[in-house]
Amino acid sequence: MQTQLIQTITNDEIETVITDDTMRELRAHGTEGFPFQCYKEFFDWGRNQRDIRWHWHREIEMVLVQEGSIQYQTGGQTVCLRKGDCAMVNSGVIHRNRMMDAEEKWCRFINFLFLPELIAPGNSVIYKKYVEPVLASGADILFFDRNDPWRSRVCDWMESLWRICWNAEHMFELQIHVNVCSLWMELAAHVEQYREQPKTDRNMVMQARLRKMMQFVWENYTERISADDIAGAANISQSAALRCFRAGTNMSPVEYLNDYRLRCAREKLLTTHSMISEIALSVGFDSVGYFNRLFKREFGMTPREMIRQEERREQGG
Repeated sequence: MQTQLIQTITNDEIETVITDDTMRELRAHGTEGFPFQCYKEFFDWGRNQRDIRWHWHREIEMVLVQEGSIQYQTGGQTVCLRKGDCAMVNSGVIHRNRMMDAEEKWCRFINFLFLPELIAPGNSVIYKKYVEPVLASGADILFFDRNDPWRSRVCDWMESLWRICWNAEHMFELQIHVNVCSLWMELAAHVEQYREQPKTDRNMVMQARLRKMMQFVWENYTERISADDIAGAANISQSAALRCFRAGTNMSPVEYLNDYRLRCAREKLLTTHSMISEIALSVGFDSVGYFNRLFKREFGMTPREMIRQEERREQGG
């Protein structure tokens, strides 16, 4: 049963996050009858793009770092997690995780994903009184500081949850449910401490527009596209598109486009034997010189230097 309850994800097994045209992740987490899944994740940062693409899902995402460090980003907010740290990404929030420290070689962490309805049915009093206020708090991501008593208790519940998943003993579904509910009691009891501006219809529209524009970039980054083209994907003006991207990713539309192109180029550099000029053109850069400058600024080395570094790593040097 443990193999079903815990899924292990490594560089060899990780897939690009598959999303629909709204950027919603398509992979099911758990089952319809028990919408909970535990992921044991290990990333060797030298062997992938060093980040997981922007995506969202209805599930609450809880993370517990066991070794190394990782960075979670939601819009303009970035949370840096090291060994022992815990955090939560709220339901429906666009987010990504990435390497935090250039000197860090790898990271091991646990993810718990579960639908809010695991706590109580959506039409129940419990859901309306204790689940909805947390979902609507406006808090996209929460960092649980162990120096704060109630946040420390959340971390304790998460560690207990991991032990339950690992042991997968008799009545483990009930144990998980009780544990998640206990964790949620802390969130519900202290919601006023992290309540931000409640999510408005305007904010929801902005998120929907951002999803459309980011999806457009993913599908068309190899072509010559402009900021106006990106804005057009959501039928809005360039200035409105700029506001959406600034609020959602802390980048402009063009900066986001270049960032995505660079990460696609890096993956090709490390997994193919194509010429650097061919790779630059294949991801949408017309100028190899411009590509080289952006690449070095982003990754701290030129494409050729990265290829040589990877060759040394493969040779054990």
